[in-house]
Amino acid sequence: MNVRPDGSLGSGGYTTDSLDHLADLTLERHRLLSEEPAAGRAQR
Repeated sequence: MNVRPDGSLGSGGYTTDSLDHLADLTLERHRLLSEEPAAGRAQR
């Protein structure tokens, strides 16, 4: 059994900083996709 580093969360051993970074990336991508014009989405 591996011991997780101090500050890790959950069984994945992720730190709060890495989870915050992933959340920021996800929210930014959602914002960018939400602002994309409808015509641009139809062309995909």
